[in-house]
Amino acid sequence: MRMVIQRWREYAFALDHLKPQMVLDVGCCDSHFGFLLADCALTVTAIDIRDMPEFPFYGGRANFTFRREDILETKLPDRFFDSVVAISTIEHIGLLAYENKKEDKEGDLKAVQQIKRVLKDDGVFIMTVPYGLNPAYWYRVYNRESLAKLLSGFKIEAQKWYGFPSWNEISEEEASRVRNEAQEKATVCVSARKEYKAL
Repeated sequence: MRMVIQRWREYAFALDHLKPQMVLDVGCCDSHFGFLLADCALTVTAIDIRDMPEFPFYGGRANFTFRREDILETKLPDRFFDSVVAISTIEHIGLLAYENKKEDKEGDLKAVQQIKRVLKDDGVFIMTVPYGLNPAYWYRVYNRESLAKLLSGFKIEAQKWYGFPSWNEISEEEASRVRNEAQEKATVCVSARKEYKAL
């Protein structure tokens, strides 16, 4: 139940800041969010390194496309998407988790640069990641400095922090002290706009 509450906090934040019409959902296999976006009449491309589970109750959608693909090696075209969303995904990229066999300690940084590449100029990147202290072998935890480094080339437009177990909104200062252990976790939701030089 608590995971459901966390996801809906993340989904609500993303829906508030999403820019239509073409959307890329990175790390989609543990989420129904791409289907939800498709139901909002957006055109969604969803990618993951794993096979997409079958969700028969959703049925086929002409405006939803799944590609089994690594964001670090994606062949998606430059400046194609209006928005990219990554719900609880970036912190795992390049680590030995979720069927990934190739460790890359800078995988999160490289993934965000790929996301920047496929975003249209002035496009929006929405992500959620753990915040505070104590990373684990299978996920990273961010703070103010590492988040700024991660989002190089983007202008942060909105941020919200949520704390476990209630997933109520908390301050950045409160989130920065969270140890990210079994009964204590924090997540930051970020909306950032791609910086570019107009011709």
